[in-house]
Amino acid sequence: MRLLSDDGIGQTLNLHKVHRVAVFKKDLHTYDLICCEFSFADDGEECRWEVDEEMDGFKLCMTWLEGLPEFETDLFWYVAFPAFQINPKVLFQREEGK
Repeated sequence: MRLLSDDGIGQTLNLHKVHRVAVFKKDLHTYDLICCEFSFADDGEECRWEVDEEMDGFKLCMTWLEGLPEFETDLFWYVAFPAFQINPKVLFQREEGK
């Protein structure tokens, strides 16, 4: 997957490097924003990327993450309700050493 920052700089991430995926909501007062944070190691350094449902490619990114073993795909229904609550959920956690 290739992600671009707001300034147009891109970085490629391989699925096998992802070791944790979590979803949650941000309360923006008049509506909720569904977000996904995934963690990975890059040259031994812990990195975290966050994407949200208003970003171009969000659905494509979530489909890509579904390639992880035992990835939970019930993202929308779990995190969307009830409204205006964070509703955090870990969708994927790689066992250490795998």
